[in-house]
Amino acid sequence: MFLEFLIIFLQFLLLFVFFWLNHSRDRLLYKKILNPLCFLSFFYLFWFLLPQIIAIFPPYQLVGLEYQGAEFRSNMVLSGQVAALLFLFFVGAGYSVFLKSGKGVVNGTQFIQGIRKWEFVLLLLFFFVGVVSIFYLGLQFQSSGEMRSELVKSFEGKVVTAISFFANFSFSVLSLILLFKKRYFLFLLLFLAFASGILLTGARGRLLWPLLLLCSFSLIYVRRLPLMLLIILGFSLLAFLLLLDPLMISIREGNFERLYDSINLAYFLESLIYRRSFDSFSNLTALVFYDEIEYRIGYFVLGARDVFMNNYYPLAYESGVGFGATYPGALFLSGGYLGLIIGSFVFGAFLGLYKVLLFVCK
Repeated sequence: MFLEFLIIFLQFLLLFVFFWLNHSRDRLLYKKILNPLCFLSFFYLFWFLLPQIIAIFPPYQLVGLEYQGAEFRSNMVLSGQVAALLFLFFVGAGYSVFLKSGKGVVNGTQFIQGIRKWEFVLLLLFFFVGVVSIFYLGLQFQSSGEMRSELVKSFEGKVVTAISFFANFSFSVLSLILLFKKRYFLFLLLFLAFASGILLTGARGRLLWPLLLLCSFSLIYVRRLPLMLLIILGFSLLAFLLLLDPLMISIREGNFERLYDSINLAYFLESLIYRRSFDSFSNLTALVFYDEIEYRIGYFVLGARDVFMNNYYPLAYESGVGFGATYPGALFLSGGYLGLIIGSFVFGAFLGLYKVLLFVCK
């Protein structure tokens, strides 16, 4: 178990170096939070590092692989750890290519004031069309009684789903404009219209990313917010998102007992941590340990969920349930360990380039 602990220590050390490199001398909070290396560190901590800490102790938690038995899972953990460490190290190496670039400032006030009338009207049109599409999908989903994935199997469903994404970005920008102009009532109406449609579909991620985008825009404009306020807003958003599914089921069934049962810490931790994040390390471990899928460079660009699910969880995939092979997993499938190393370096370089483009704008 010494080797497993050593690999975890090295990953924590790399994350510490990432946060140190991410330190901004001008102390602008948005530069710290919006830095892509900070985002990567946050997701890596919860999707790969925390599951490793749990996985190295009996009964060796690997989601979806419980049938293998504890002793067999203990032999799998190390292979997943090595792959995760290689990914993190070479992403950092690629990012360091642009380490000394990217001096400048993003002016959020100019962005808001630069919105012209016809652009505002266009955003409203996008939002209206997108929300109508979301409500249409939600009503179809509620009346069908099938998995939500069935909606996008028809040509009509694919078109309507694509149009519904118009509401995502337009909601974020319109919300920022309304909040900047202190039109709080109009912002509330906008949020209720968007959130109501999402509630019908049950697609919580469709609400998560627009809200995160809105928060990102707000940080650029406000520049500095109290850390405690950010923590409270973050946990409030997570709690709201976690309660969307029980709320939708309660409304559909006319029984709110399930909603009341969901308001507890155990449900919060299981839904947020175990179900949503621990499968990432488990999926990467399965891909590297079994190594049964033929390498193809196309997985680097197109993703590997289909081949991963069809090879390891075909029955679940046929029922409409799918989860990703993870990005390091897709890199591994593109060329084994060599593909993982090269792909991680390229990915890190793109993160560094994105940082330059984000902070050089004046």
